[in-house]
Amino acid sequence: MRLPAAGREVPTRLQVVVEGEREIWIRDFGTLRLRTRQWHHRGLLIEQAGPIRFGLRVRANAEGLRFDTERCWLGWLPLPARVAPRVTANITARETGWSVDVQIAVPGLGLLARYTGEVTPEC
Repeated sequence: MRLPAAGREVPTRLQVVVEGEREIWIRDFGTLRLRTRQWHHRGLLIEQAGPIRFGLRVRANAEGLRFDTERCWLGWLPLPARVAPRVTANITARETGWSVDVQIAVPGLGLLARYTGEVTPEC
């Protein structure tokens, strides 16, 4: 999945490009670029990273937003939940931006990646 190596205080930048009904999210973690495509389909936020697509259920609560993997595909092949990677994200509003906590795990292997930090818009 081309995930960034472990590190602390890694310079990170997020750019969102709107293309019609879809968005391209470009995340730079130091020198590594992660580019995903997102769109809404049948009540889920679909996020595609290379050949993997996640169907994320988005829930709002008093603190902010929570994203949980509900479905996952490799290409067009649905992956069974017992082997599919799982993304969980919590986004909390702050006075000057958002606090982000994203985890990616695989059943049987455990946590593959986690990134936390503050997102502050450039104006």
